[in-house]
Amino acid sequence: MPPRPNSLVVNLGGELERWSNGRFKATLHCVVNETGRERFSLPFFYEPNLDAQVAPLPSTVSAAEPARFGSVSPAQKLLRGLGLAEAEGEARTAVGEYLHERPTARARH
Repeated sequence: MPPRPNSLVVNLGGELERWSNGRFKATLHCVVNETGRERFSLPFFYEPNLDAQVAPLPSTVSAAEPARFGSVSPAQKLLRGLGLAEAEGEARTAVGEYLHERPTARARH
């Protein structure tokens, strides 16, 4: 998206796209300043609990507009993105173990 003077850009994530049943589209989160002028980016990331179930909200689903997404937990999405298999009910534990095994994660704790 080209920059617009005096504008504020809000990038939405995948959970909001799922909750809104696709009404709001998730965007690629990146900032590239090619203008050579000063530009500010203030990222704020908020995630639900790892074991929360994220599905389209009832107010976004109808007979005319059926659910486009099923229910998934952030832990399941993370494990799928990492290419790790998950056992039912063990997603949160597996993610926690994975994060604590990573040297960069240990350095931050």
